[in-house]
Amino acid sequence: MDKASEGLLLFTNDTRLANRLTSPEAHLPKVYEVRLDRPLRSDELEALGSDIDLGGELTRRSTWTSMEEERNPSWVRVQLREGKNRQIRRMLGVLGVGVQRLIRTAIGPLQLGSLARGAARALDEEEVRAL
Repeated sequence: MDKASEGLLLFTNDTRLANRLTSPEAHLPKVYEVRLDRPLRSDELEALGSDIDLGGELTRRSTWTSMEEERNPSWVRVQLREGKNRQIRRMLGVLGVGVQRLIRTAIGPLQLGSLARGAARALDEEEVRAL
């Protein structure tokens, strides 16, 4: 995540786990909630779910859904299975849409839940096994 983003981070000294978490081959989904500078049209949501060329770097398919009913039309939920540098911001930039807030809410089976901003906790054994 870049410094303008917030949300779930995992810290580990287990190199095998770190490689699994960051490997594109693992296809470990990462979920984000994103507040945009304007609502997306349905055709834009559909386009973002397709492969997008980011200056010679092709993104894998991702899932984009409006959070209109949960928050408001300017929020979307994004599920990525890769983590290219500033990928969400760059994908939206192709459409001329700005990001006002970006929160990672899940990494694989782990959820941010109600963990307070700036707080930390250790994973339990079941969570580590799930990864």
